[in-house]
Amino acid sequence: MSLTQTAGGIPVMERRRARPAVKPASAQQRVLVGISLLLAALLLVIAAKMLLAGLSSYRVELALQRWSHNAEAPADSHWQSVLRSAQRANDSYPVAKGTYLDQLGQVHAWHDQALPVGDSTARASRLEALSALRLAVSARPTWPDTWVRLAYSKYTLGEFDNEFAQALEQANHWGPHRPDVQFELANIALRTWPSLTHAQRLTAFGSFRRVMDGSNKAATTLFALAQSRGLETLLCTSTAYGNDRTRTLCSRGGKR
Repeated sequence: MSLTQTAGGIPVMERRRARPAVKPASAQQRVLVGISLLLAALLLVIAAKMLLAGLSSYRVELALQRWSHNAEAPADSHWQSVLRSAQRANDSYPVAKGTYLDQLGQVHAWHDQALPVGDSTARASRLEALSALRLAVSARPTWPDTWVRLAYSKYTLGEFDNEFAQALEQANHWGPHRPDVQFELANIALRTWPSLTHAQRLTAFGSFRRVMDGSNKAATTLFALAQSRGLETLLCTSTAYGNDRTRTLCSRGGKR
C-alpha cells in the first residue's frame, strides 16, 4: 500500500501491483542449459589438448632442425625426450594430423640414421618411421615432403617395391618445382641407381637437371655424392653439362 494524491489534493491509499511470479525453468530448458555447458566444457578440453599438441610439435620441430643442421644423431636420452613430445602431439590432437605424423616419422628415422642400409639392428626404428609416414601421407596426400621421406625410409630398409615406386612418383608429381624435394629425389636416385627401373631412371634425369641448374650448394653436394658412387659421368651426361657451373664441375671433377 502507498499514499497518492488526487487532483483535489486529497491523499488516498493505492494498492501496489504485485510483481509477476518468475516461472521455474521447464525441464526442456534445463536440458538445453545442461547440454550447452557440457559442450562448452568439451570445447575447452579440446582447445587445451590442441594447444598442448601445438607446443609439443614446436619442440619437436626445433629438435629436428638442430639435428639436421648438426648432421649427426642425437644422444639417446635427448632422442627419447623428443620422441615423447612427438607422441604427445599426436595423442593430444583430436584427429590424425599429417604434420605431427610426419614429425613422428622423422624422429624415428633419426634414431639409427648412421647405421647402414638394411641393418638389422636399425630395422625396428625404421619400421616405426615407415608406419608413421604411411599415416602421414594418408592424412596429407598432397605434400611431397612426406612422400619423399617415405621413399627414403623404404630405401633405408632396402625395400624397392611398389610402395617405394609410388612414393617416388607422388613426390615428383606434387613437388616438380620444389628445389628441396627435387634434391632429395636426386639423392635417392643416386643411392638406389642399380635398383631403379628404366622409367624411374628417366624421371631421375629430370631431378638431376633441376638440381644441377639450381643453387651452387645443392649442385656441388649432389656432384660429390655422384662421385662417391662412381656415377659422376652419368650425372654429367644426363644434364648435358647444363650451365657453366655444371660444365666446370664435370670438366674438373668437382674442383672449381
